[in-house]
Amino acid sequence: MSAALAVISVFLVEPLAFVREALADLLDSQSDIHVGAAVAAVEQLPSRLPQAAILLLCFERLDDRTWGRLRLLRSKAGLRIVFLTTAEDLAFIARAFLEGASGLVHKRANPAAVLAALRRVAAGDTIVVLPDDEQPRPVRAGLLDDLSARELQILQLVANEMTSRQVSSALGLSERTVTTHLQNAYKKLGAHSRLAAVDRARQQGYPL
Repeated sequence: MSAALAVISVFLVEPLAFVREALADLLDSQSDIHVGAAVAAVEQLPSRLPQAAILLLCFERLDDRTWGRLRLLRSKAGLRIVFLTTAEDLAFIARAFLEGASGLVHKRANPAAVLAALRRVAAGDTIVVLPDDEQPRPVRAGLLDDLSARELQILQLVANEMTSRQVSSALGLSERTVTTHLQNAYKKLGAHSRLAAVDRARQQGYPL
């Protein structure tokens, strides 16, 4: 007799009803995924959640109170948190991982990559999925201890082919400050140019 298939328990939080229903239908169509609840806000989640369940959050930003609630849920139930988001603010992305998120998946990623991401997280991996990714990218341990949130933010803008002057204008920083952050990022990544730094960051799993 073959071993029973392990079922991944997912609790979905998505404010928009039609998006929530579509996501729940996609997840429930999989034999190894079960939607325990699909709600509009974190406060509406059941008071007791199963150990090692996945909490799929569809948000671009959170207030400090909600971050605190998620921290408590993680500590009590051992939840694995995955953000399904269109957020491109690397400060938010950095905080998500620093708060213990197991994954960040862009909403424009194809459905197969979203499902693969949940399976990888259930297996204990930490991942990121960008819009054009066919498979989740692993995020190495300690990743966000290396680059600061500001360095990540500047690298993202550089990856979008912005000049130092454009970056300084966008972020309200002096060009010298932008250059200092870039030089610090180069040193941490072992790179000697913008292109090399962006390539090295992507290879190491940074969400650029």
